[in-house]
Amino acid sequence: MLEPADEHWHQPTKHPHWNESFYFNLFDTETGWACATRVGVTPIAGQQDGFICLYLPDHTTGFIRTSQSLDEDRSRIASGGIEVRCVEPLRSWHVQYDGPIHHFAEPATNEDLRRTLDPGAPTKHLQLDLELTSLHAPFDYDKRTIGMRPVGELFRGATSGDPLRTAHKALRALVALPAMIGAHHYEQSVTIRGTITLDGHPCSVRGLGQRDHSWGVRDMRAPANWRWLSCQFGETLCFNATQVDVLGMRVQGGFVLHNGLTEALESWRYEATHSVSSFWPDTIGVVLTAKSGYQFAIKAEVVTPLPVIARTEGDDVLVTAARAKYHWGGQTADGMVEFMEQLG
Repeated sequence: MLEPADEHWHQPTKHPHWNESFYFNLFDTETGWACATRVGVTPIAGQQDGFICLYLPDHTTGFIRTSQSLDEDRSRIASGGIEVRCVEPLRSWHVQYDGPIHHFAEPATNEDLRRTLDPGAPTKHLQLDLELTSLHAPFDYDKRTIGMRPVGELFRGATSGDPLRTAHKALRALVALPAMIGAHHYEQSVTIRGTITLDGHPCSVRGLGQRDHSWGVRDMRAPANWRWLSCQFGETLCFNATQVDVLGMRVQGGFVLHNGLTEALESWRYEATHSVSSFWPDTIGVVLTAKSGYQFAIKAEVVTPLPVIARTEGDDVLVTAARAKYHWGGQTADGMVEFMEQLG
């Protein structure tokens, strides 16, 4: 059971890939602003790191990475200019940032996947001042299901690429898997209000979003891929769905908040179309099946993809955090579509 003390840093292990992070996103459909931010700590590396993904009303994007040495004040959750503060455990948070952000005026394509790594990319000055309040009790991701990946996907993965590299990846995943299964993870849908100021021009925002807190071993080279979807239509429906493929296993989890009741997912599936990029979808159709058997059919179009490279000891990992327009039951809302792929 989650406790108020879980809303702060936990005691790490000595595993090299032990990591803890706090994540928040915001979507304001009225003003067109959206953002996602994360602050994390990797004790073995002696680093606290963070990022901000920014989605502007004109569908351009912004991105910044932050990093600092471990903070001696363990009550602070911060990295560079990003600071998040728990106002009331399991209930409300305050997110602030004051600093530069790289701005990308052109839409993302397969040809410029690494542009967020460019230190010379144009910058703007960003200030965030956001208050988040939960819509429901945290959902604990210990309630997840494990199945087998489809045979066709396994066959394609086994017959593509260099056999030695494939074997090395499989061995790494096999070694990391027992520790990764013991990781902790919970999420909440939230309401958000505050101010986004870009180059001195403030805009009041009010919308919905998602928060995530996880800690434990997280080796980004172990999964073959992951899919993470979230959207909030208000109290009528909020959902979160995650899928991670590791070796021959497919691990799924998530929840729906429907008319005041939070329920774990039994399973979920999706179908996607691709034309702009093979790494993120243009459209996606999703069917969520709750533990009760109730199903939710949801459609979405990706409107603003933001591909971000995560550097690892080996090959790069691509995480595309895309703003999407979701449709369900005659309602429309903005949310996140996140696709991760290994580039090696």
